[in-house]
Amino acid sequence: MRVGEGLLPFREADGEHVACCFHPHEGETPAAAVEGFTIRHGSDGTTYGGGALLEGASPPFRSCTFTENTANQGGGIYGQGASAVFEGCAFTANTASNWGGGICCRYGATAPLDRSSVTMGRMTFSSSLCAQ
Repeated sequence: MRVGEGLLPFREADGEHVACCFHPHEGETPAAAVEGFTIRHGSDGTTYGGGALLEGASPPFRSCTFTENTANQGGGIYGQGASAVFEGCAFTANTASNWGGGICCRYGATAPLDRSSVTMGRMTFSSSLCAQ
């Protein structure tokens, strides 16, 4: 899924503070790259992943921005059993009421950051990055 090559007509997913913005299907592989998106205002305040919820899906994210997303855990991204790579991505002003304002990885999930930045968001029990 790339922006700018005519494959997708939009550059932003806006959850309008009521829904998770991006939830790929389990089993998505690195062949399903997500490039050039802004994912904002995602909200899953009662559970996981305001911006993106990755459950067993591992698409790479390239040149994406995750901003102003909210969840209980993983305001920007929540990964569970996933191994998504983030290249040139920015995580800004994401919040979590518990763990991982920017990114929360649990149950074997990984989220390698390559030339990416995580700017402090708000959270109650942990930092902007959480791995358990």
